[in-house]
Amino acid sequence: MNWYHVDILLTALDDIREIQKNIIDFSGDIEFAQKQKERIFAAIDKLSVSPKIYRIRRKDAFNRELRYLPVGKYFVVYVLYDDEKIVNVINVIHEKRDIDSLI
Repeated sequence: MNWYHVDILLTALDDIREIQKNIIDFSGDIEFAQKQKERIFAAIDKLSVSPKIYRIRRKDAFNRELRYLPVGKYFVVYVLYDDEKIVNVINVIHEKRDIDSLI
């Protein structure tokens, strides 16, 4: 099996922290916020085995081919560098946000 190295960029880590904070601020439910964070990280971990499962959605300003992994109400946005066996997770964005304008 070909494994991929998954890098979570600082922008994505900041997004995950913000998601967790927003859940706590909105609901006060620290446990739910922690579980949501864990769900996101678990989904990201699976990219090391099967990053091609999600199709290319579009190219960004840097001509990178963006793929979106759905996790509940969020999309994990990532770039696959197949030749190098690397996945870069660049953002985690709520489904109601305008993803194209944020990336």
